Amino acid sequence: AAQTLEQYRRCLSKAMTSSEGPWLTHARELLTKSPDLGYRALHSKLQQEGFNVALNKVQKFLTQCRSEPGESCKDLRETEETTKAASKSPSLECVDIPGKGIGVLAKQEIPAGTLVMLEKPVLQTRDENRIEFLMNELSDDVKAEVMKLHNDFSDEPTTIGIFHTNSMACPSAGNSDFDAPRGLFLNMSRFNHSCSPNAMQSWIADRGEMQLRAVRSISKGEEICICYIDPSSAWEQRQQDFKENFGFLCRCPVCSAPSGSEERISSDRNRAQMQSLREKLATTQDPAHCLRIIDQLLVVYTKEGLVMPIVTAQLAGHAFNMAAAAGRPGDAKSYAQLAAESYEVIFGKDHQKTREFKQLANRARNLR
Repeated sequence: AAQTLEQYRRCLSKAMTSSEGPWLTHARELLTKSPDLGYRALHSKLQQEGFNVALNKVQKFLTQCRSEPGESCKDLRETEETTKAASKSPSLECVDIPGKGIGVLAKQEIPAGTLVMLEKPVLQTRDENRIEFLMNELSDDVKAEVMKLHNDFSDEPTTIGIFHTNSMACPSAGNSDFDAPRGLFLNMSRFNHSCSPNAMQSWIADRGEMQLRAVRSISKGEEICICYIDPSSAWEQRQQDFKENFGFLCRCPVCSAPSGSEERISSDRNRAQMQSLREKLATTQDPAHCLRIIDQLLVVYTKEGLVMPIVTAQLAGHAFNMAAAAGRPGDAKSYAQLAAESYEVIFGKDHQKTREFKQLANRARNLR
């Protein structure tokens, strides 16, 4: 289990990060919070948090950042205020994409875990009978922007169709997406779907905002895509889900593989195995058996190249509990570390889940 987990962590790290070392991504985060840090203070903070990087490299990085802020410090000034609108963000560009309509491209490289956007909904409700009323409460300018959004449901009143097409779940703690109110976001709505997404949105309930973070490194000029459905089903099932729920067929790179091709067959095989293993995991109580299934799942996700940190975090969290129950403190620590790393990509390093699993990893060595 330990060897499998370490192999998975290495593969995941390679998939999520670019050639830029992870210490650079963290250095940018530290400078965003404390832009006046000197290179020695920055080096000290990096050392304290486990990044073994030479002082001269930190000095060179900081010098480049402050002399060429537009290029060398790509995300340094992407604070919450500048990421609220795609049209205003220096790292994003809304463009027409053939066959998709409007989409969002990265204007520069975006490292895994980067906060890409933060946005409040223009309206939010769980009762569709209130949509028309809430629309009428909006200013004329905002209402005009809402009416520009895509509508996949032409047989419904326009505002209802736009809401059904573009709204996102805004769940509070303990609630599922199905039971949660849904919010309409002018800018988040511009991100298209991919069955192998490079970004993920999550609702910050206590702030009433939706955040979008990169789940792997995104190249300059690459389209930023999220996932509208569970991508672990096979091609035919995914297309049926899209047709029934969104009124379109998916043409992402995964779904565009020719029928009968080795690429399509291999992908369907991998995703069918994901579903089968998840079903087994849901009915398995034996800790050792659970750990074997989780290890298999992690391997299949890696084999498919499907980077889903929320899935990794949940699996690793479950594995931590199973390893602790089985009296395997070494494995428990490794799974807690993996969960913390994955939650940090999704929510950031200060999120409750990230801190919780970092603490569990530190305590795991005392388990018996």
